[in-house]
Amino acid sequence: MCCHQHNEQDFDLQLKTMELELDEYLDADDRPVEDLIADTRSNQIRYLKSKRYHHNARCCYWYWMQRESDANHKKAKRKKKVQK
Repeated sequence: MCCHQHNEQDFDLQLKTMELELDEYLDADDRPVEDLIADTRSNQIRYLKSKRYHHNARCCYWYWMQRESDANHKKAKRKKKVQK
């Protein structure tokens, strides 16, 4: 679960970096940067999709851990009742 959270943070940093690069490319008047702008935008889309995947995976893993924890807790209660 922690690795998904770390990936989300890394993707946020990458997206911020790309925003800065994109601003720099858009401000450049003296050189052709159309390809760089297109590449940066396609990379942003890729990173956003990856971030969404890792966020969903982290939430699913958390949900599974909660269900397992509840099931184990119920098993322990039943076992105590049987032992009495």
